[in-house]
Amino acid sequence: QSGKLLLASLRDITQRQALENAARQVTQRLELAKVVAGIGIWDWNLADNSLGWDDRMCEIYAVTAEEQQSGLLYDCWRSRLHPDDRDQAE
Repeated sequence: QSGKLLLASLRDITQRQALENAARQVTQRLELAKVVAGIGIWDWNLADNSLGWDDRMCEIYAVTAEEQQSGLLYDCWRSRLHPDDRDQAE
């Protein structure tokens, strides 16, 4: 008897792995659809009025590297719309 204690913990992670795999598949499908359709993906943080754009969105709206680095705001998107289209787009 050396006084050593062995502690083991087992956990079944099968369900977690299945969920992670399903999430990966959905992400891959979304990426494929985005590329095939030629669309960009964006999000808008209402709290600080900032935009999160992927590279395709920046390409579509001709956003410069400087604009990307300084942080995209809602006004950046709005400024690229034709004045006649702004009300409908908003």
